[in-house]
Amino acid sequence: MGNWLQKALGINSLKMDFNYDPAHANVPGMNFGNIANQMLTGQGSYFDAQRQAGSQQIADASANQLQQQNAMLASRGLGGGGLRSLMDATSATQVGEQTSKFNLGLQQQGFQQAGTFANLGLQQAMANQQA
Repeated sequence: MGNWLQKALGINSLKMDFNYDPAHANVPGMNFGNIANQMLTGQGSYFDAQRQAGSQQIADASANQLQQQNAMLASRGLGGGGLRSLMDATSATQVGEQTSKFNLGLQQQGFQQAGTFANLGLQQAMANQQA
């Protein structure tokens, strides 16, 4: 933004120095490149924990939905038969869709995080070259 525009709008330019040095981003035992690779491939303890939590949430939601459907069918005297089989198949399909959406979201998150860690690794490599 031009200096005259800053003055006209009453904006003061902030010149902050956060003293960021990529060389200080080095954490012993941590390799940003390996972490980025794990994020791209969906491996590692982070993804294991996310999958565990996601599968539990989907299973709980599915169980609640199935229980509500069973109660509704029982209240109408439709405890078994073709309608019940159809509703069970529909529930199974919905669980599959939820699982697919969850995995897609987890994959997108992994790609974003891989970019972040790859950038940190690049900054670290450049800082190490300069040192």
